Amino acid sequence: MALEDLPDHLIHKIMHLLPYEEAAKFSVLSKSLYSSWLSFPTLNFSYKSTSSEDVSHEYQTFFNNFQKTLQLRGPYIKGSLHNLSIYYCRDRSIVYPKVFDALLNFAIENKVKELNITEPNNKCDFYWRDMRHLDDFILNVNNDSLGPLFSSQFLTVLKFIGVGVPSFDAFIACPKLEELLFKTCDGFQTINVSSSSSLKKVAVECCRGLKGIQILDGKVLHSFMFEGHGIAKQQRCALDISDCPALRVLKLNGKTTTTDRWLNRTVRDLRYFEELKIWYCDMLEKVEFENYNLKKLDLYCCVKLKEVVVDVPNLLEFYYDYSSMSLPISNLPAKCIVNIKFLCEPPWISTIFLFKRFLSYFNHVKELSLSYVKFEEMIFPKESLRYNLYPIYELRHLKLESLLDLSIPSGRTLTRVLKSLIHLVPKPSTITLYTGITERISTLNFEYGN
Repeated sequence: MALEDLPDHLIHKIMHLLPYEEAAKFSVLSKSLYSSWLSFPTLNFSYKSTSSEDVSHEYQTFFNNFQKTLQLRGPYIKGSLHNLSIYYCRDRSIVYPKVFDALLNFAIENKVKELNITEPNNKCDFYWRDMRHLDDFILNVNNDSLGPLFSSQFLTVLKFIGVGVPSFDAFIACPKLEELLFKTCDGFQTINVSSSSSLKKVAVECCRGLKGIQILDGKVLHSFMFEGHGIAKQQRCALDISDCPALRVLKLNGKTTTTDRWLNRTVRDLRYFEELKIWYCDMLEKVEFENYNLKKLDLYCCVKLKEVVVDVPNLLEFYYDYSSMSLPISNLPAKCIVNIKFLCEPPWISTIFLFKRFLSYFNHVKELSLSYVKFEEMIFPKESLRYNLYPIYELRHLKLESLLDLSIPSGRTLTRVLKSLIHLVPKPSTITLYTGITERISTLNFEYGN
């Protein structure tokens, strides 16, 4: 049987395995393949300005081709659209509403399952957007266009990146929705998701002005991630994920209403919980909870945090930034790998004893990893080597990571680094040196007689 004689659904599977541009080229090999291409339930559009002189003409050409494609393929797709994606460039001289309105109307009429509106290679840096004007990178949308989409009975995946609306409370009630992403979107005051019994993953990143997120009936939601917009000027966001009993991963980065009580109440009843990450939270003072299944705990730049008391017998990884040497850590299991980041002034300049006492909390763990800006910051001053308070005698595996060094130290520098590490951990089995940028690694093994 010749390729073009295959039924449409098999040809569609072949096209689905190809990059979209290659699938389009594939369709011109025969009239039969072209006919299958017209009914192929995937549409991808990409616009990126290449001319700095006549952007409006270039965009109008794109829009005309966009309309022709919808008119040509719409009758063949016939309400069975699987995936619709548009990739656009962020150019303040271009106005996109005509494309967006036509896109949404086509998506709704053809019962789209996956809708993706983004820009190529989009990345959201936590500080990035504070330095640019809104008009530089937001695709503005009328609120009226969103209502039918947010109540679609067919939508399974919704991804908005760089979408801006007038002040708007989003109410999303899509019974088949499985994945939701809002990233660098502005104008949304609140995001409310209901009738979400199929929802598995929610991510909201860098959405300026967002005041609250509520997930109702999230029976199978297993991953929730929130990342705020900037730090200093960020709006505090209220989170309600109490109706998500199957949550496995919770990642919060930025200003939220996460208090000691909120965290304890949210985490304690999660039977399948495996990962908790909290960065830049300025309301937490004490992390205290019990959870049998938690595997990874990551606390970073929680400036008011003074105490961590957790009963997590199956914890495998604990990450913490060294901002408070008096922070007591209790109930970490022996199989846990602990990673502590030092991104400020080396602590032993004036507080060597407190530093060593702090590290003694991790005497029993499987591996202790210390991350510094440069290896030389681990070298103790000579006067501190005369004292041996709070050595970590039981720790067997120590790892030292440099965030900026390109190579493993050698010669006198290596000797001084190792001398400091041995002073800290007198009887290690291994000491590993690692460079974060170049990913070079060197491990020293130690053996001891009886």
